[in-house]
Amino acid sequence: MDVLLVRDAVPKLPQFGHYDLLHGSRRLWKNTLESCRLSLIEQKILGITRKDDTPGYLAPMLYFDFLREKDPEIIEGVLLHNEEDMLSLVTLYIHLSNLLLNRLTDDLRPSELYELGRWYEYVGDEEQALYFYKKGLVGQPLEYETKLLLALASLHKKRGEIDRAVDLWNRVERKLEVVPSSLYIELAKVYEHSYKDYQMALQYAMKAFQVWKQENRLLRGKKDREKVQFLKRIERLEYKCI
Repeated sequence: MDVLLVRDAVPKLPQFGHYDLLHGSRRLWKNTLESCRLSLIEQKILGITRKDDTPGYLAPMLYFDFLREKDPEIIEGVLLHNEEDMLSLVTLYIHLSNLLLNRLTDDLRPSELYELGRWYEYVGDEEQALYFYKKGLVGQPLEYETKLLLALASLHKKRGEIDRAVDLWNRVERKLEVVPSSLYIELAKVYEHSYKDYQMALQYAMKAFQVWKQENRLLRGKKDREKVQFLKRIERLEYKCI
C-alpha cells in the first residue's frame, strides 16, 4: 500500500505486463475446487487461514465512513485485507511456478499432474506433457489413472506413435468395467487407417456402436447424426472386408 500512496513521488516503474493467475488457477483446480476464488485457493491449496479479516464487501462502506470521519483506524482492516491479498497473490504465483517447473515433486496431487500435462500439451510442449502424464501413472486412483492413460494415448497418436497409443487404449479397456464408445472408435480408426486390418477395425466399430446405444438409450431422437456416422463406418468396413 505504501507504493500506491507515494507513487507520484518515486520514479516510474518499467512496464512489465501482467500475469493472469486466475487463468492458471482454473486450469489446475477448476475440476477439484467448487470455485477458484482467491479465498478458497488460500485455504485449500496454499494452506493460508486469515484471522480477524475484514470482508471485502465491507470495503466500500468503510472507505466512505473514513472520508466522512477522517479517522484512519476505520480503514485499517481494509488496508490489512488488501495487503494479505497481495501477499497471497505473490504466494500463489510462486506455487504455480513451482508446479509448472516440477519443484514440488512430493506434493503433486493426481489431478494436478493430469492438468499440468494438459497445460503443457496445450502450449505445444509435448515432452513436458508426456513427463507429467507418465509421472501421474505411479500409484494413482483408477479415476485419474484412466484419464492419464487416455491423455497419453491421445498424445502418442498425435506424435505418430501408434503402437504405444494402442497399447495404452488396450490397457484402459482391461481396467474399466464400462468402456466408453470413444475408445473403441479410436481403435477402429487406427486399425482401419494405420494397420489396414479391416476385420479388427470392424469388430471395434461394432463394439463402439453397441456401447454408444447403451450410453444414449435415454436420448431418443437426439443422436441421429451420430448413429448415421456409426452405421456408415460399419458399412464401409464391411465392404473393405469382402
